[in-house]
Amino acid sequence: MKRLILLFVILFLIQSFPQTRIESLRTKINSLLENDFFKTTNIALQIHDLNSDRTIYSKNTKLLLNPASNMKLLTTAAAIEFYGDDLFFSTQVYYTGEILFGSLKGDLYIAGGLDPDFTLADMDSLASQLKRLNIRKIEGNICGDISIKDSLFWGIGWMWDDDLYPDAPFLSALNINDNIIEVAVKSSFTKSKPEIEIYPPNEFIRIRNEAFIDLNAESTYVEITRDWLNRSNDVIVKGIIKPLTKNPETVAKRKLNLFSPERVFINFLIERLKQNGITVNGKANIKNVPFNSVKLFSYERPFTSVIDNLNKESDNLSAEMTFYLLGERFFGKPSSSQKGIEAIKKFLKLIRLNPENYVIADGSGVSRYNLITAECLIEILKYMYKKGGKTYETFLNSLPVAGVDGTLTNRMKNRFTLGNVKAKTGTLQGVSCLSGYLKTKNQHDIAFSILIQNFIGSPQKARGFQDEICRLIVENY
Repeated sequence: MKRLILLFVILFLIQSFPQTRIESLRTKINSLLENDFFKTTNIALQIHDLNSDRTIYSKNTKLLLNPASNMKLLTTAAAIEFYGDDLFFSTQVYYTGEILFGSLKGDLYIAGGLDPDFTLADMDSLASQLKRLNIRKIEGNICGDISIKDSLFWGIGWMWDDDLYPDAPFLSALNINDNIIEVAVKSSFTKSKPEIEIYPPNEFIRIRNEAFIDLNAESTYVEITRDWLNRSNDVIVKGIIKPLTKNPETVAKRKLNLFSPERVFINFLIERLKQNGITVNGKANIKNVPFNSVKLFSYERPFTSVIDNLNKESDNLSAEMTFYLLGERFFGKPSSSQKGIEAIKKFLKLIRLNPENYVIADGSGVSRYNLITAECLIEILKYMYKKGGKTYETFLNSLPVAGVDGTLTNRMKNRFTLGNVKAKTGTLQGVSCLSGYLKTKNQHDIAFSILIQNFIGSPQKARGFQDEICRLIVENY
């Protein structure tokens, strides 16, 4: 009888320990959330134990909030679940006319496939393939076919005053070098005008140098912009620059997004073909591939090679191109934001969520129209975890790692969270989000979602609360 009583007591204590830990964790989080910051700021928070499949903390989990770049969790989860290794960004090369004695007597066509990571190095590879096909001269035009998507160059609900910023890239079927350029302004002691350099260097983006070096200037003021009001890629540099002893020395630098990426792509391609020894007699043109064309080859980039940069660096162009590609795969071309939205809704239905309970506006989270809940994000995290295998591995490994890489490189470097928290960040003005996975000191796998919204100023304070919540989970559960 004494043995039975002892066994009962032991079992009772074992079962009560987890509940005690949960109560302790809840108390500490509740104390944290009593900070005056949350008197004027909304927070939605859900913490879910994946091993026991139970929620151990919840607050405002059904509150609709803007997820910012946590939207990328929906986009990438849908892409992995529906297509995985079978999803490719395909850039295809065609020609019309005929090839005689190393000369293409016709036009060369590049059919865009929404590839977000196409670079000048890829263009050099394209030129090499043309040369292997004995094409040394193109007598016709170089044409870009962008018919795989519609003509809208920004997402629904994107802000007009985000123009110029690399985080608001113009969207196209043909993208090059993230659709941005970098402008550097260099001062000199011997010249009256600063030197201006553009990377990648090119011959078709014009520079309007309205800045000057003033020998009497006590400080330097430089404004680098683009003629965005006129939908032009002309770079404009204004300002007064103090002369420097070093000659020359960079005094200002800025990255700018580029309008009409498809035209930038084709102009870059013409320059790279010439640099690789292929003569081009024609001009740049935007034109659909005709029915009588002949396919030469294609450049295939798997989605699985894009997802890490997409989530770890929160790359908006990669997210939007994946979003549009999903729309095209499900509903055909031309893809559109609405088709991308419908593809995401299919995924939400698959995981038993009602898509009509949310507002899905884009694939990256740039839009101010997106509205989802912490509960929705937890359901996605749970679904991917339960799928396991390569599905979960691909998803998990694409997330930033605390104190190690991506947008979490400089966060959560304490011994509890360093290398342990793997989560997607999300930031807009007045919005800061963090959703992902961690493992507690007692080896519990946890999914969490922290959405903070409607604060003024820098997101640093909101991030501090997110980081502290993660530490509390790891240390106390």
